[in-house]
Amino acid sequence: MNRFFTGLAVGIVGTAIIGGIAFVIIPVSANGLSKDTRAIYDHVKLQCKTDAKDKDLGLLQRRKYVANCVMDALKERPEADPYDLD
Repeated sequence: MNRFFTGLAVGIVGTAIIGGIAFVIIPVSANGLSKDTRAIYDHVKLQCKTDAKDKDLGLLQRRKYVANCVMDALKERPEADPYDLD
């Protein structure tokens, strides 16, 4: 029984440390976008979502399709870096 509680404590502490590091490392660069860039991103994302619904995909397939569609659409626009968005 002692090993169970030791393993449980190590797991909880490890999860807390990893989770804390993950929250510190994640950049919040999407908030610093200009209004024009944000408008471009929102417009492209809306078009991609509409296309995905028209194709009648499942939930996970639709999300992947939208992500790829947005990345492809924003590759041509240097002012809207797709890696800084969502």
